[in-house]
Amino acid sequence: MIAHRVARLLLILSVLVLPLPLTAQSEESVRAEVAGIPQTDAQKRGEAIFSKNCHLCHSSVGSFEQKVELKILQPQLVGLFKKPRVTEEFVRALVQSGLPRRMPSFRTTLSPSEMDDLIAYLEIR
Repeated sequence: MIAHRVARLLLILSVLVLPLPLTAQSEESVRAEVAGIPQTDAQKRGEAIFSKNCHLCHSSVGSFEQKVELKILQPQLVGLFKKPRVTEEFVRALVQSGLPRRMPSFRTTLSPSEMDDLIAYLEIR
């Protein structure tokens, strides 16, 4: 009888204690994703592509500032994929085609894999 209670207690403790490291790890990755910290190789490459090609006109930290000397208004990209009707296909088409007198086309500048990496980075911003 006592052995059954001890076994039951050990089983309950193992169920309660073992998931803790997994929970902490997943919460940490969720926190990093919310903060926009690149986790995957694709996101890290995308961040480098963003820094090389996009940072002049777009802020990487979500501030909405005007670059007076360049007369550029920085559109907000933080939370871009949380906006209604913004999909991967929409962003991909926009980056590839650009906007007349506002944003250059990157159709010939970025390879398909670089575009995938950039999208992966923008999705976590």
